[in-house]
Amino acid sequence: MDRRGTKLKVIEIPLEEIGVNQSFNNRFEISPETCRTLAASIEQTGLLTPVVVRRAVATDATTAPYILLAGFRRYIAFKYLLKRDAIPASVIPTEIDDQINLVENIERKSLSVYEEAMSIKKLLDAGYTKVEVAGILSRSNYWLDTRVNFLRLPDEVQLMVQSGDLNLLDVNKLAKGKPHKAVSDAKVIIKDRQARSEAGKSRAFKKKANAKSKATIIYQRVQKLLNYLFARDDCDDHKIAVVALLWAQGEAPTERLFEEMGLSAKEALAFERS
Repeated sequence: MDRRGTKLKVIEIPLEEIGVNQSFNNRFEISPETCRTLAASIEQTGLLTPVVVRRAVATDATTAPYILLAGFRRYIAFKYLLKRDAIPASVIPTEIDDQINLVENIERKSLSVYEEAMSIKKLLDAGYTKVEVAGILSRSNYWLDTRVNFLRLPDEVQLMVQSGDLNLLDVNKLAKGKPHKAVSDAKVIIKDRQARSEAGKSRAFKKKANAKSKATIIYQRVQKLLNYLFARDDCDDHKIAVVALLWAQGEAPTERLFEEMGLSAKEALAFERS
C-alpha cells in the first residue's frame, strides 16, 4: 500500500475506546515525574503531537475499537492526570503496525544510530513522509534527517560513526559533500581530530611541566632566603615568612625586602650574588 503524499487522519477518540497492547508499546517503565511534566505542558500549550492508533483486530485481545501504537506517555497524561475524556489521535492503516512498533523502539536509549536509522527507513519505505515520521516520533526534522543521512553514507563511514570515531555532526557534514569522497573526507576529519587531541595533550603536559618548574624555582628561592634570614639573630620570624613569600613570588625586589628587614642594600646585593 503506497501512502506517499497522503496525510495521516487525525480525530478525537474517547480514551475508553483506546486499548493498550504491550506488544505494541515498549515504554512501560515510565517515571511518574515525566508524565506529570508532560501533563503540565499539555495543560499550558495543548497537545502538539497526536498519539498514533490503528483499528484493533481480533488478535489484539481487546474489546476496544483502537490500539495505541505510539504516545503512551501522552495517553497516560490525558487519561489519568488531566482526566480528559478524549485525545487527538492519528489513525494509521492496520497493515503497517509492525513498522510503527519497530520505530517505537527508538525511544529506548540503548538503540544504536544504525538501528534508529533502519527503523526510520522501514517507515519511509512503507510510504510515510519524513514530516509524518517526525510527528509520530515527536522528533525534530534535524534529528530525522541526520539518521537518513547516516544511511546514505558508505558502509565504511557508517562503521566509523558506530565506533565513535565520527559523531552525528560529522554525518551531516559528510552527507553534504561528494559521495565518492565520503570515505577520504571522513579519514581527514578523524586525522585532524586526533591531531588536535594530541596537540591539546601536549599543551596540557607543557603547562603542567611549566607550573611544576615554576613551583620548584619558588621553593628553591624561598629556601635560600629563609636559610639566610633564620641564620641571623636580629630578624623576626613572622616578618621573615612574609618577606620570603613576597620575594619568592617576585612581588618585590630583594633590596626593598632587605630594607624592610633592617638590612642594607649592600647585604641584599651580596645575597643575590651568592
